[in-house]
Amino acid sequence: MEKIPIAKIVEFRRKKSDGSRLTLINNLKKTKEKTNSSDGGDYWTTSVSSISRLYKTDDNELIHDKISDLLVRYDLTSAKISKLMYQSNIEILHNFEVFDFSDFKPKFDLTYISKPIDKSIIYINGVPIQVRPQHIYTYEVGNLKRIGGIWFVAKKDGFKSSEIGIFTEALYQYLSINYSKDFEIDSEFCVALDVTNLIDVRYSQIKNNEISSLLYSSINSIKKFI
Repeated sequence: MEKIPIAKIVEFRRKKSDGSRLTLINNLKKTKEKTNSSDGGDYWTTSVSSISRLYKTDDNELIHDKISDLLVRYDLTSAKISKLMYQSNIEILHNFEVFDFSDFKPKFDLTYISKPIDKSIIYINGVPIQVRPQHIYTYEVGNLKRIGGIWFVAKKDGFKSSEIGIFTEALYQYLSINYSKDFEIDSEFCVALDVTNLIDVRYSQIKNNEISSLLYSSINSIKKFI
């Protein structure tokens, strides 16, 4: 198996029978999953990429412009599937027309770092997990070098808090495996945000047992079907 996107781990947990879980895992073995950093495929690319730019720039006009662009595309297409996709992305973008990201990043000068593809696959209990956050950044507090990140996730009807926590845990493990030698991980700003329903989970919540830790137990269940 090449990789398991976190959204597929959530899907696995939602399956009610061993048969449907086995089918999901077998399909992952046979196909190369096409996903972007939202872990939701190309469907949400337009809205998530715009929200990602907003996070860095704090320029809400980017959202307004993208909504206008999608409205034009919506009117120009006659394909029902395309209209539904544009409408779904527009609805997400409306959530961010006046959104303030100041509580989602440290109040320091941030240095955004690249996210090499070769670092996007991490192994947890021998299982390859794909982690594709939008932003990873570093900053300094005195002589202490810290690192954090944010992952925007999207799904029709959204995720539950416990499910978003799986993304957050995976992000924390990604930072730990790739960067903990050089940086202290900021658990408050290791966060996944569901752009569909605006629910976020920070690793500090998992650390403090406010949100259940489900990543490892989910992976252990998956291993039984591999």
